[in-house]
Amino acid sequence: MSPAPWYLNVERPSLKHQRKWKYDRNYTESWYDRGAKIFKAEKYRKGACENCGTMMHDANSCMDRPREVGAKWTNKHIAPDEKIETFELDYDG
Repeated sequence: MSPAPWYLNVERPSLKHQRKWKYDRNYTESWYDRGAKIFKAEKYRKGACENCGTMMHDANSCMDRPREVGAKWTNKHIAPDEKIETFELDYDG
């Protein structure tokens, strides 16, 4: 069905998904800072994840591998905090 029917403009495809649409390069760059780090602590902070040491989540929802001895007890290799952004999306988003 890629060729257009005789009663439409036959110089280009009639279906929207078959047309070439413009790609905005700045759209993906301005979306959000993926993986941006904002602060790296030197030692464990109260209320942080016991496994990795970041304040963004707790030990139950930590996505890092479980350490043999967590950051709470060793104060080593504490993960940096990540940048959290909120988005105002419409229905299509």
